[in-house]
Amino acid sequence: MDFGSDKMKEIPVTFKSHGKQIVGMLHLSNKKRSLIIIVCHGFMGSHIGVWYSYVELARELAKHGFAVLRFDFRGSGDSQGKFENQIIGVKLQDFDIALKFLSRFKSLDFNKVGVVGHSQGGAIANFAAGKHKNIKSLVEWATVADFELFPWWTRGWFTRLLKRGYYEAYGTHRIPSKIYKDMLKYKPLEAVKKLNIPILFIHGTKDKEVGLKHSVMLYKASNNSKLIKIKDADHLLSRQNHRERVVKETLTWFKKWLK
Repeated sequence: MDFGSDKMKEIPVTFKSHGKQIVGMLHLSNKKRSLIIIVCHGFMGSHIGVWYSYVELARELAKHGFAVLRFDFRGSGDSQGKFENQIIGVKLQDFDIALKFLSRFKSLDFNKVGVVGHSQGGAIANFAAGKHKNIKSLVEWATVADFELFPWWTRGWFTRLLKRGYYEAYGTHRIPSKIYKDMLKYKPLEAVKKLNIPILFIHGTKDKEVGLKHSVMLYKASNNSKLIKIKDADHLLSRQNHRERVVKETLTWFKKWLK
C-alpha cells in the first residue's frame, strides 16, 4: 500500500488543554474543503502508533480527501502532563479541546467528523460521540467494552492493587491505582447503546490484551454497525499485513458513511 502523497500537507500542531501543551500532527488533503477524522490512541500509547500505524492510517485517509488529526493526550507521547494523572475524564477534556481547535480551520467541514479509536481510545470515541452531535461515524480498533472483563481484573487483584497503590505493567511501568479506580466509573458498552451513528468494529482473533469478546459485545449492543475479525491479529496489530487490512477497512468505512 502506497502511503502518502507529495500533494498532501502534514503540519505539526500544538494547542493548550487546561494549561498543558498538546502535541499532534494535522494531515491535510489537496481538497479545498475536507471532512475531519480524529485519531484517539490507546492506553500507554501515542499519536504515532505501534509500528507507525496511525501515521500510515492518516496518510492513507488524507490521500483520499480526508483531513486527519492525530494527537497525544496529556501525559502521553510529546504532550505535557503526567501519565499518572491521565484518567479518562482528562482524555475526554483533551478530545473536546482538539475538536474545538479544528474548528479554526476554514478548509475543514466541521459539521461532519469521524473518529478512529484504538483500545481505550475506542471507548473515548464512544463517550465523545454521545456528547458531540457533529461526530457522524466511528471506527474502533480492538476497543474495550467493559474494563472489568480483563482476565486479570479480579476482586483479589483489585484489593492488592489498592493496598499497594500501583500496578507494575510489563515490569517497567508503575500505573497508580487511581487510574484503575477511575475506569470503573465509565461503561463503554452502555455508551455505545445510546449512539445512532454507523460504527465499524475491527478486532484481531488473537488479541490477548483486549479479547475479541469485547468487540462482539459492542457490536451486538450497537445499532448501525459492522464487525470485522482479523484472523491471527494481535492487540497492537504487530504484523504489517494486518495493519494494511485495518487501514483499508477503515478507509472503506469512512468513504461510505462520512460523506
